[in-house]
Amino acid sequence: MKRYCTVQFSVKEVLVAGRKGALILDTARQMFLERGYDATSLDDVAAASGVSKTTVYNNFQDKEGLFSAVVLSVTERAEQIISELGATLSENEPVAGRLTAVARALAYGVLNPDVVQLRRLAISEALRFPDIVTAYWDRAPARTLALLTESFTQMTAQGELDTDDPATAAALFAYAVLGLYQDQALLQPSRPLTRADLDEHVDKAVAAFLRAYAPTAHPQAVPQ
Repeated sequence: MKRYCTVQFSVKEVLVAGRKGALILDTARQMFLERGYDATSLDDVAAASGVSKTTVYNNFQDKEGLFSAVVLSVTERAEQIISELGATLSENEPVAGRLTAVARALAYGVLNPDVVQLRRLAISEALRFPDIVTAYWDRAPARTLALLTESFTQMTAQGELDTDDPATAAALFAYAVLGLYQDQALLQPSRPLTRADLDEHVDKAVAAFLRAYAPTAHPQAVPQ
């Protein structure tokens, strides 16, 4: 049975191996994005990184391992963002302000051009490497939805939201914030997204969400 290196090491473990590992990872990321998986060889990555092919193997085992590390590298930043989202939602601030801050953090992070490029790369190889792409889903999108679900459950218990299905509310919130512009970024890479565009969209998405989920006991939660 074919084994995927994603179950053998994490990106963090690769990066702590030294600067050569980080250099190889950065070089491979650029080459995979520019050429695709098939047209990128370990010989080319080694040469462009200024290291031997043996060094590449010692750090990443094989080409599939290197591809896995490249795709999953984005989840390291996702862990930090998810932690920050949880802290923001737990603050003692107006609901609308907290949700807006979280929505903007999501939009700025997920729609970052480097993240979009890696997501596009992962999608392009999803059928070939389902385990790698599943790991990507589990570590980033799924964890974000789980965090939102947990937070919305607590906010409902505190009377700040009104929903009997926090998981659905979390999905609606996330995809209302990200769906339109994520598709645009993936399918129209030459069409730039500005912070002003994202901020305006986020404000409208949060207002619509609160019109659906703000309890009548907290009318101040709904932006006017």
